Amino acid sequence: MTHGGATVDLLRTLIGDHAVPAALTDAGVPSCANTTIDVVPADSDIRAAPAFSVVEIASVAHLE
Repeated sequence: MTHGGATVDLLRTLIGDHAVPAALTDAGVPSCANTTIDVVPADSDIRAAPAFSVVEIASVAHLE
């Protein structure tokens, strides 16, 4: 759980500014919205970085 601004900053880092919905950068993340990120561990080489996959962005479906 984090502040919406941190969520947008993380998304900008992981998927790039162009892929973050403009509504989030303009108006921010809606209250109680969920952003889900799947982390795929790196292989056995500990120097390899894990892979990240954005599953959903600022979903409020659970509130409906």
